[in-house]
Amino acid sequence: MAHRQGESRLASRVTRGGADTSSVRNRKVVVRFAAVSLSAISLLSTQQAWSDGSPVRGDPLQSLPKIEAPKAPAATFQIQPPTQEDALKSLLARKITPQRFGIEGVKSLPFESVAGLFAPMAGKDVTVGDLVEKANQVTKMYQDAGYLLSFAFVPAQDFNEGFARVIVVEGYISSTKITGKPGPSE
Repeated sequence: MAHRQGESRLASRVTRGGADTSSVRNRKVVVRFAAVSLSAISLLSTQQAWSDGSPVRGDPLQSLPKIEAPKAPAATFQIQPPTQEDALKSLLARKITPQRFGIEGVKSLPFESVAGLFAPMAGKDVTVGDLVEKANQVTKMYQDAGYLLSFAFVPAQDFNEGFARVIVVEGYISSTKITGKPGPSE
Protein backbone atom coordinates (compact mmCIF):
# COMPACT_ATOMS: atom_id res chain seq x y z
CA MET A 1 0.00 0.00 0.00
CA ALA A 2 2.82 2.25 0.65
CA HIS A 3 3.77 1.73 -2.83
CA ARG A 4 0.34 2.77 -4.00
CA GLN A 5 0.35 5.90 -1.92
CA GLY A 6 3.64 6.89 -3.50
CA GLU A 7 2.20 6.26 -6.89
CA SER A 8 -0.86 8.31 -6.22
CA ARG A 9 1.26 11.17 -5.00
CA LEU A 10 3.40 10.81 -8.02
CA ALA A 11 0.36 10.58 -10.24
CA SER A 12 -1.06 13.73 -8.77
CA ARG A 13 2.17 15.51 -9.52
CA VAL A 14 2.65 14.08 -12.96
CA THR A 15 0.47 15.18 -15.81
CA ARG A 16 0.89 14.98 -19.50
CA GLY A 17 4.46 15.20 -20.51
CA GLY A 18 5.62 14.12 -17.16
CA ALA A 19 5.76 17.56 -15.38
CA ASP A 20 4.24 18.67 -12.11
CA THR A 21 1.20 20.91 -12.71
CA SER A 22 1.59 23.25 -9.77
CA SER A 23 5.25 23.92 -10.42
CA VAL A 24 4.50 24.64 -14.08
CA ARG A 25 1.89 27.17 -13.05
CA ASN A 26 4.32 28.76 -10.64
CA ARG A 27 6.97 29.00 -13.33
CA LYS A 28 4.51 30.60 -15.77
CA VAL A 29 3.57 33.19 -13.17
CA VAL A 30 7.22 33.89 -12.39
CA VAL A 31 8.07 34.20 -16.10
CA ARG A 32 5.13 36.55 -16.71
CA PHE A 33 6.07 38.65 -13.68
CA ALA A 34 9.66 38.83 -14.84
CA ALA A 35 8.59 39.89 -18.36
CA VAL A 36 6.29 42.61 -17.04
CA SER A 37 8.97 43.79 -14.62
CA LEU A 38 11.59 43.98 -17.38
CA SER A 39 9.20 45.93 -19.61
CA ALA A 40 8.45 48.40 -16.83
CA ILE A 41 12.13 48.83 -16.01
CA SER A 42 13.06 49.44 -19.65
CA LEU A 43 10.28 52.03 -20.03
CA LEU A 44 11.37 53.84 -16.89
CA SER A 45 15.02 53.84 -17.95
CA THR A 46 14.26 55.34 -21.39
CA GLN A 47 12.01 57.94 -19.84
CA GLN A 48 14.82 58.88 -17.49
CA ALA A 49 17.30 59.14 -20.37
CA TRP A 50 14.99 61.47 -22.31
CA SER A 51 14.27 63.65 -19.30
CA ASP A 52 18.04 64.21 -18.89
CA GLY A 53 17.97 66.33 -22.07
CA SER A 54 19.69 63.73 -24.20
CA PRO A 55 19.97 65.11 -27.74
CA VAL A 56 19.26 61.74 -29.33
CA ARG A 57 15.55 61.50 -29.88
CA GLY A 58 13.22 60.67 -32.72
CA ASP A 59 14.23 63.58 -35.03
CA PRO A 60 17.85 63.34 -36.25
CA LEU A 61 17.89 67.08 -37.09
CA GLN A 62 17.59 67.85 -33.38
CA SER A 63 20.92 66.16 -32.75
CA LEU A 64 22.77 68.49 -35.17
CA PRO A 65 24.55 71.50 -33.63
CA LYS A 66 23.03 74.95 -34.23
CA ILE A 67 25.04 77.09 -36.65
CA GLU A 68 24.90 80.85 -36.23
CA ALA A 69 24.70 82.85 -39.45
CA PRO A 70 27.64 85.24 -39.86
CA LYS A 71 26.79 88.83 -39.10
CA ALA A 72 27.10 91.15 -42.07
CA PRO A 73 29.18 94.27 -41.48
CA ALA A 74 27.25 97.51 -41.28
CA ALA A 75 27.11 99.38 -44.58
CA THR A 76 29.00 102.64 -44.43
CA PHE A 77 28.50 104.03 -47.92
CA GLN A 78 26.07 106.77 -48.85
CA ILE A 79 24.68 107.37 -52.29
CA GLN A 80 23.80 110.98 -52.87
CA PRO A 81 21.60 111.62 -55.85
CA PRO A 82 22.49 114.70 -57.84
CA THR A 83 20.82 117.72 -56.35
CA GLN A 84 19.21 120.56 -58.23
CA GLU A 85 22.18 122.68 -57.29
CA ASP A 86 24.55 120.20 -58.96
CA ALA A 87 22.36 120.09 -62.07
CA LEU A 88 22.25 123.90 -62.19
CA LYS A 89 26.04 124.17 -61.85
CA SER A 90 26.44 121.66 -64.66
CA LEU A 91 24.03 123.61 -66.89
CA LEU A 92 25.68 126.97 -66.18
CA ALA A 93 29.12 125.51 -66.97
CA ARG A 94 27.98 124.20 -70.39
CA LYS A 95 30.02 125.70 -73.25
CA ILE A 96 28.19 127.24 -76.21
CA THR A 97 29.19 129.33 -79.23
CA PRO A 98 26.31 131.72 -79.98
CA GLN A 99 26.28 133.15 -83.51
CA ARG A 100 22.95 134.99 -83.30
CA PHE A 101 20.77 136.31 -80.49
CA GLY A 102 16.99 136.54 -80.36
CA ILE A 103 16.12 139.28 -77.86
CA GLU A 104 12.38 139.66 -77.26
CA GLY A 105 10.22 142.06 -75.24
CA VAL A 106 12.36 145.21 -75.15
CA LYS A 107 10.09 148.29 -75.42
CA SER A 108 10.86 150.82 -72.69
CA LEU A 109 14.66 150.98 -73.16
CA PRO A 110 16.51 151.49 -76.45
CA PHE A 111 16.92 148.08 -78.12
CA GLU A 112 20.48 148.93 -79.22
CA SER A 113 21.63 149.35 -75.59
CA VAL A 114 20.26 145.92 -74.63
CA ALA A 115 21.57 144.20 -77.78
CA GLY A 116 24.95 145.90 -77.25
CA LEU A 117 25.50 143.80 -74.11
CA PHE A 118 25.21 140.52 -76.06
CA ALA A 119 26.99 141.55 -79.31
CA PRO A 120 30.57 140.94 -78.00
CA MET A 121 29.63 137.28 -77.22
CA ALA A 122 28.75 136.42 -80.84
CA GLY A 123 31.07 133.79 -82.33
CA LYS A 124 33.00 133.20 -79.09
CA ASP A 125 33.02 130.19 -76.76
CA VAL A 126 31.10 131.20 -73.65
CA THR A 127 29.20 129.36 -70.94
CA VAL A 128 25.49 129.44 -70.32
CA GLY A 129 26.39 131.14 -67.02
CA ASP A 130 28.00 134.01 -69.00
CA LEU A 131 24.79 134.42 -71.00
CA VAL A 132 22.70 134.46 -67.78
CA GLU A 133 25.06 137.09 -66.32
CA LYS A 134 24.41 139.38 -69.34
CA ALA A 135 20.64 138.89 -68.83
CA ASN A 136 21.10 139.96 -65.19
CA GLN A 137 22.87 143.12 -66.44
CA VAL A 138 19.81 143.90 -68.60
CA THR A 139 17.62 143.50 -65.48
CA LYS A 140 19.86 145.99 -63.64
CA MET A 141 19.55 148.44 -66.56
CA TYR A 142 15.73 148.33 -66.24
CA GLN A 143 15.85 148.77 -62.45
CA ASP A 144 18.26 151.72 -62.77
CA ALA A 145 15.80 153.32 -65.22
CA GLY A 146 12.99 152.96 -62.63
CA TYR A 147 11.31 149.85 -64.02
CA LEU A 148 11.39 147.79 -60.82
CA LEU A 149 9.01 145.11 -62.09
CA SER A 150 10.98 144.39 -65.31
CA PHE A 151 13.61 141.67 -65.78
CA ALA A 152 15.45 139.65 -68.44
CA PHE A 153 16.06 135.88 -68.45
CA VAL A 154 17.45 133.07 -70.60
CA PRO A 155 14.72 130.45 -71.16
CA ALA A 156 15.41 126.71 -71.38
CA GLN A 157 16.76 125.93 -74.86
CA ASP A 158 19.18 123.68 -76.72
CA PHE A 159 21.18 126.47 -78.49
CA ASN A 160 20.90 124.70 -81.86
CA GLU A 161 22.84 126.20 -84.76
CA GLY A 162 24.35 128.88 -82.50
CA PHE A 163 21.04 130.64 -81.74
CA ALA A 164 20.62 132.03 -78.20
CA ARG A 165 17.27 133.41 -77.05
CA VAL A 166 16.83 136.09 -74.34
CA ILE A 167 13.43 137.29 -73.11
CA VAL A 168 12.71 140.61 -71.41
CA VAL A 169 9.55 140.94 -69.33
CA GLU A 170 8.54 144.55 -68.76
CA GLY A 171 6.31 144.48 -65.72
CA TYR A 172 3.92 147.30 -64.94
CA ILE A 173 0.92 148.11 -62.81
CA SER A 174 -2.12 148.53 -65.03
CA SER A 175 -4.44 150.02 -62.44
CA THR A 176 -4.89 150.62 -58.74
CA LYS A 177 -8.01 150.57 -56.67
CA ILE A 178 -8.26 151.72 -53.09
CA THR A 179 -11.26 150.61 -51.06
CA GLY A 180 -12.28 151.27 -47.49
CA LYS A 181 -13.47 154.12 -45.33
CA PRO A 182 -11.21 157.12 -45.30
CA GLY A 183 -10.41 158.39 -41.84
CA PRO A 184 -10.61 162.03 -40.78
CA SER A 185 -8.44 164.26 -42.88
CA GLU A 186 -6.26 166.86 -41.32
